[in-house]
Amino acid sequence: MLEGSHGRLAARSGMASKMGIAVGGGVIDADYTGEVKVILGYHGQADRSYKAGDRIVQLIVEKIAEADAMELDDLGTPESGEKGFGTSDLSPKRSITANAEGIKICFLQAETSDNEFFSATDIGYHPRLKRER
Repeated sequence: MLEGSHGRLAARSGMASKMGIAVGGGVIDADYTGEVKVILGYHGQADRSYKAGDRIVQLIVEKIAEADAMELDDLGTPESGEKGFGTSDLSPKRSITANAEGIKICFLQAETSDNEFFSATDIGYHPRLKRER
């Protein structure tokens, strides 16, 4: 990678949406020359195996912005007040509830009553999911 950049592994959108694969991990420094290992989370229901050459992740090279930092005596009060983590979007326009039923595929619409929900078993035979593939 170029100096002033770093790499980040991300899920390929098709693998994530069709097969329930999530990629974990961190940053790959520009001067790193070792083997890159992938941390996969699998949210599907059937057993899944991978072999050398499978295209399961993508490398995103990002430029590192160099910015001057400034020390402050007082940060002031944020809009979220004392509420803290998770309060930046107090009134979401779209929502989905996740539970332990397994992977869900959802097409979110502006009107929440129009949302479409599917399970991993729907991938192979539901017309809308076949079209999206």
